[in-house]
Amino acid sequence: MTILENTSVFFIAAIIIGLVYPNFSGFTGQYIILFFIVAATLSLTHLNLTRKDTRENASASLKAVLLSYGLLTGVTILAAYMLVPDPEHFAGFIVMAAAPPAVAVIPFTYLLKGNTKIALGGELLNYLLALALAPLITIIFLGSAVDVFEIMKALSLIIILPLIISRGLINHPHSLDSLQKITVNFCFGFINYSVIGLNHASIFTDAMAIWPILIVHFLTVFGAGTLVYVAGRRMRVKKETCIPYTLFGAFKNGGMSATLAILLISPAASLPAALHGAFTISFFVLLGYLVRRC
Repeated sequence: MTILENTSVFFIAAIIIGLVYPNFSGFTGQYIILFFIVAATLSLTHLNLTRKDTRENASASLKAVLLSYGLLTGVTILAAYMLVPDPEHFAGFIVMAAAPPAVAVIPFTYLLKGNTKIALGGELLNYLLALALAPLITIIFLGSAVDVFEIMKALSLIIILPLIISRGLINHPHSLDSLQKITVNFCFGFINYSVIGLNHASIFTDAMAIWPILIVHFLTVFGAGTLVYVAGRRMRVKKETCIPYTLFGAFKNGGMSATLAILLISPAASLPAALHGAFTISFFVLLGYLVRRC
């Protein structure tokens, strides 16, 4: 693996550069939605299930939805409600709670030798249901703060459009392999850099406001994720099955959340999503340790 293919490096570098040199974030921030469409389209080319796979994994896909939109969404909203005083940061967490799981669930499941068919089926069902659940959750908890038409327009751009385009690319995956991961990393790197840069002033002038965000992420990513894995193993669920379930119970789509937050609310509302990436990478390392131990 080259450094350009290392997602962790891109997440960390984007955050550091955004903190040290935010000058270009005003420019790159104008293209966040384009960066996300490209990244999502390339990532979703992996969602290729046959009808047989869909039928055989229907129950597992439903469990993936319950973990993502039941457990993780519930914990995120509850923790944010109790711990986050800033209204824009709270709104950002609501947008995260309304988002589907991270696309990274699929490659992370593969890297940990988990059941990728469950990951694929769960992602597909979650993304389809997100078209109804995302606006519903957002409206319930933010009310008139967001426009329903704007939500549907944003979801059409960042879910429906990438799904449609990715179906056309799915028959030619090998032509994309060499540059696909690098392109996705660059796109998410630009998104994270833009979000951190746009929030640069508030991060340094009100550093105490960051701590509630970090605590909520710890509870949702590490807390919910570890709970799912440990509970699954104690219930004698196979290790390869526990892996995708754990990821569905821990990871929301940070790139999508940041994009939606900026489009629907404000740059400040995108900060929780930007900081989410550091926790997902850290938890992936922890999950690898848990998989090896039990």
